[in-house]
Amino acid sequence: MNSLVFDAINELAGHSPAFDGLAEDVAKYGAFLLILMAVSFWFVGRSSGERDINRRVVLSAAIAGALGLVLAQTISHFYYHPRPFADRGDVIQLVSHGADSSFPSEHAVGAFAVAGSILWLRRGWGFLALGVAALVGLARIYVGIHYPADILAGAAIGLAVSYLVTLGGPRIGRVELRARPFMPPLLR
Repeated sequence: MNSLVFDAINELAGHSPAFDGLAEDVAKYGAFLLILMAVSFWFVGRSSGERDINRRVVLSAAIAGALGLVLAQTISHFYYHPRPFADRGDVIQLVSHGADSSFPSEHAVGAFAVAGSILWLRRGWGFLALGVAALVGLARIYVGIHYPADILAGAAIGLAVSYLVTLGGPRIGRVELRARPFMPPLLR
């Protein structure tokens, strides 16, 4: 099933230079768009309560992203699964990449950890963030560097870690309050 879904998506590559270019950009830089989206929450909010929640989004996203990536790297250290282009000869590879383990996708872990942190605290924006994270995952399959199972595992890890981190939200808020006097005025 993993190979069938991969084939259905990856076989679309190589037919449209414009679409291929867009997919390459999303595969490489889409997670950074999510990070920018999360960071922007730090600077918005109409009330102090809303600003506090928005700052928890940023802190939760940073912590969940870091923890998720450590978990993903640990898994890939103990379980090697070849990337599609290293495993098969029929892959349309649009983005160059090392032939390291593809499971789980670290891009998917990071993207879904950030999107999940937004979702659990700012539901409406969170659905938009989940859509962007899903596009990142699809693009990484399209460009030939991940199997669908790599993306699904990354999404599950990212969402689970972000949920667990968000449960600790009150503690994160207290850390931010203690650190606030030491922040530059722009960040307070």
